[in-house]
Amino acid sequence: MKLPLLEELDVSFITLSGDSLRVVGQSCPNLKTFKLNCVGDIRTANEGDDDALAIAETMPGLHNLPLFGNKLTDAGLNAIIDHCLNLEHLDLRQCFNVNIVGDLEKRCSERVKVLRRPNDSTHDYPYEEVLVFNMMRASEDGFMPNVSYYHDFEGASDHSDYDPYDVYDDPWDMYGDLRPWLLISEMDLDSSEFPEYNAFGGFVDRFLEKSCLHKLKLKILKRENDKPCVTRWIDFVARRKLIKHVDVEYIYVSRKRLEVMPVSLYVCETLLYLRLNRVFVGSFDSVSLPCLKTMRLEENIYDSDTGLESLISSCPVLEDLSIVRRLDDNDLTHSKVDTLPIALSSVPPQCLLSSLEFVEIKSRYEAEFVLMELANYFAENSVILKKLVVRWKRSKLEEDTVLWDLLSLPWRSSTCRIEVCGPLKRLVV
Repeated sequence: MKLPLLEELDVSFITLSGDSLRVVGQSCPNLKTFKLNCVGDIRTANEGDDDALAIAETMPGLHNLPLFGNKLTDAGLNAIIDHCLNLEHLDLRQCFNVNIVGDLEKRCSERVKVLRRPNDSTHDYPYEEVLVFNMMRASEDGFMPNVSYYHDFEGASDHSDYDPYDVYDDPWDMYGDLRPWLLISEMDLDSSEFPEYNAFGGFVDRFLEKSCLHKLKLKILKRENDKPCVTRWIDFVARRKLIKHVDVEYIYVSRKRLEVMPVSLYVCETLLYLRLNRVFVGSFDSVSLPCLKTMRLEENIYDSDTGLESLISSCPVLEDLSIVRRLDDNDLTHSKVDTLPIALSSVPPQCLLSSLEFVEIKSRYEAEFVLMELANYFAENSVILKKLVVRWKRSKLEEDTVLWDLLSLPWRSSTCRIEVCGPLKRLVV
């Protein structure tokens, strides 16, 4: 099949043989951009020019060729330079089997307008750069995650002295001073993907010791005998004052095994995003979250409603707020479902007057009083609110009635959109 009009094709992270790439080139004779990116590595014992030779033979009209992390050698690069005479952009970052020096460097500079070298910075790499540990493989010392990540080694060596047969007592030692955790700014972990909770805890302890995280996302399945450790992890990243995004979610945990969030989290000046799901929010003397723009508090246990109000009131630039509460979420257990989920201050928090743009109110029970009282509070006090969402389940409330009641409120913001999401239908005005 011929595709003569196709000029751009992206097959990044797809495994194709050299023969398959030849079929692609023969079927798309007018290709100008061909993207064949993959996961790079700072040291690789694998070499192969099948991809490069297939591209050189069948895609002579290319202008743009990203080959991030490819295993081509100098021979493969020479073939591309010889046959792709219109090449303007060539991305060879993380291609550590090529050594662009001498005659090869001269040829590249003469034929290619923009050349990204193997050790060039990867900060603008357009694909996912979040560290995800989704598999575990055994090692002699226990379990070590099988990770996918991208390195940023601007100015590093070409690793020409690498011996693929070196043996390391510790699997991480092969990286020397350039260990992965020094290069990762975001971490997203699910404890259920580890063979056991102790392996999960041990790895996070070791990772955080030398990391420079800006984002930490933890999804935790905790059993009865698992040791508490999340409190100290959050305290560690909060005290380093680098963290911008914290997301802690427990898949299931009983009230007696909830972990307390550390006081340091509530005075973290760098925090932009905070999501807490099924944790204990204890007492604190002061709160200061001057940069926080998004806060999601879901099914937590609170020391008191006063503390919760203080938490919200201390976010002067808050733009996005979501609160989901449970009936037994503080020491004064609610005796009826129409108890307000937060103490409403007569003096509105600064964020309501200057920055809050989105509010979502959720209820799982028959709680029309709660919904309307909260909605009325935000309607009267939020000056620049752009959207209010009211959502409920397992209730006999009628969506049309709720929407009419909301429209009748004294709205301070003249541009606020209203969204009503009940069990039967969704209404937006």
